[in-house]
Amino acid sequence: MISVIWMDPVVLSPNEGRDNAFSNGGEDMEITPMIDIPALSMAMSQNKVMSDFSVAMLDKSLDTFNDLGDSMTKLMEQSVNPNLGGNIDISV
Repeated sequence: MISVIWMDPVVLSPNEGRDNAFSNGGEDMEITPMIDIPALSMAMSQNKVMSDFSVAMLDKSLDTFNDLGDSMTKLMEQSVNPNLGGNIDISV
């Protein structure tokens, strides 16, 4: 998974730190945050694919449960027979 980190701009003055690689003649420099657009695009696309897959799996499971419920109803209707088992025939 790709994560994107967003940071607030940082202002560096020429006198801060041991190495002063950001010095530009005594003026403060502002470092703006960078966003990796391709990585963000790929992460959003992967998120959409996972979401679409989850919805498809939920739809399939709902269909399965509906079929199971219909089968259970049919089985219960077949099992209800009031005349079955009321009389026992015995011959000696």
